[in-house]
Amino acid sequence: MQQVKGDQKFAILLCSFKADTPVERPPREFFEDLFVNNSEDGLNRYWQDASHGNISLNGSQVFGWRELPQTWAEVSNLGSRDAPIRAAAEHFAKAGPDQVDFRSFTGIIVVTDLGGDLGGARQLAWYTLNGENRPYRILICNQNNTHEAIAHEMGHTFGLDHSFNSQPMSCNAANDGRPGAYCDSWDIMSGQLSLSIARPRFGESGPLMNAQNMSLLGWLHGSRVRRFTGNSDSLQLRPLSRPDLPGALAIRVDSMLVEFRINKGWDEGFGMPGVLIHKLDYQYPPRVQDDYHSVVVGWPGREFLQEGDSYAEGDPTFGPYLRISVTDIDPVNEAATISLLRKAREGITDELGILQWIVEGVIGISPQGRVKIVPPRPPLHDILIGVAMNEMAQSLADSKNKAALSQASMNLIAETARKEMGRRDSSL
Repeated sequence: MQQVKGDQKFAILLCSFKADTPVERPPREFFEDLFVNNSEDGLNRYWQDASHGNISLNGSQVFGWRELPQTWAEVSNLGSRDAPIRAAAEHFAKAGPDQVDFRSFTGIIVVTDLGGDLGGARQLAWYTLNGENRPYRILICNQNNTHEAIAHEMGHTFGLDHSFNSQPMSCNAANDGRPGAYCDSWDIMSGQLSLSIARPRFGESGPLMNAQNMSLLGWLHGSRVRRFTGNSDSLQLRPLSRPDLPGALAIRVDSMLVEFRINKGWDEGFGMPGVLIHKLDYQYPPRVQDDYHSVVVGWPGREFLQEGDSYAEGDPTFGPYLRISVTDIDPVNEAATISLLRKAREGITDELGILQWIVEGVIGISPQGRVKIVPPRPPLHDILIGVAMNEMAQSLADSKNKAALSQASMNLIAETARKEMGRRDSSL
C-alpha cells in the first residue's frame, strides 16, 4: 500500500443541490475548525495524532456555501457514486466569485447541507479541473455527520480498508459482507461500530488506528518496534498514542503486531487500558496496490487483553506453539509488560501433510503411507472445516441433505467454541 506523508491539502466545498429545502447551515468558521485549524477537537489535530505527526491537513481550505445547478437526483442518476463530488468540483472550478483553483490541493471533500451520501474512495479519482487532469482523494459527507464518521471515510481516502476481527460474520453486512468486517471496535476503520467518545462540537470522535494500519501507511517508525525472534522474552510497551514517551510502541511477533492502548484522548471511549494484537490479511481481488487490511486476533469479544490475559496459538505439547501474555499494566506510568513464549515442533518428523486422520489428534496416515502420531488440530481448523461444510451444504439440491449438513457444520463450530472457551476459562 502506498505510504502517505506530508500535508494533505483538501478543498472543502460547502454546497446544496438545486431545489433542496432550505435548512439552517453552520457558518464557514465551524468547518474551518472541523477540518483546517489545529483545534483540539478537530480533524487536523486528529490526523496529526493518528499519524504520529507524519501527516496534517495544513493548507486545506473551506469554500462556500454554494447552490449547485443540478438536483441531487440528477447527479445521483449519472451511474457513478462520485458523480456528486465531480459535479460540485466542476461548479466550484468555474470562473466567478470564490472560484477554486484545485491544482493546489491533493483532495476534495464535498459537504452537503442535507442528507445524501457519506463515503470516501480508496482509489484516487481523476478529474479535469482548471484545465488540468490529475488525481484527487475524494470524500462526500453532510453537515450533520460526526467527526468519527468523517475520519473513517478520510481513512479510506488514504487507502485503508475496513478493520476486521476473526469471526465468520460481518458486523455491518449491509455495507461490507466480508467475514469480520467492521468488527475491530478499537480502530477508526470500523466506523460507527468503533468505541468513540461524544464531544460537544463535532459529535462522536475517535478512536485512533491500530499499529498494523499505521504501519501500512508508513506512520509507525521501525525504531519504535521491537522484534521477538527467540524462545522467550519480556518486553515493555508504551501506549501507541504516546510517541513522545521513550520505549517501544509495538512488538512484532512473526507477522503480528502487539500494541498497548490507554483510555485517554481519542481513545477515551475504551474505558480502560488494554493490549491488542493484529495481523494482516490480503484482500482479493485487490482494490488498491498491496491491498491488505488489519485483523484483530483472539476470540471475538475477548481481543482486548487485560493484565493476566494471554493469546496463544498452536499446540503446547507437540508444538509449534506461541503465547503472548500481558503480565502487567501500569496505567499511572503508562506502560504494559508483555511476556512471550515460543516452542518449536518437537519429536515429530514433518512430512508434506496428513492424508487421513484415524483418531483425531492422535494417529494419522502421511502421504507416504506411514502411520504417525500427529498433534491435535487447533480449534481454528475445526471452525474453518465447519464453515467449509456450511458452504458445501448450500450447493446441495436435496433440501434434507442441505439442512442436515448445514446443521452438522453449525454443531461443529458451536462445540469447538464451547471446548475452547472451557479450556481458556480453566486456565485462568
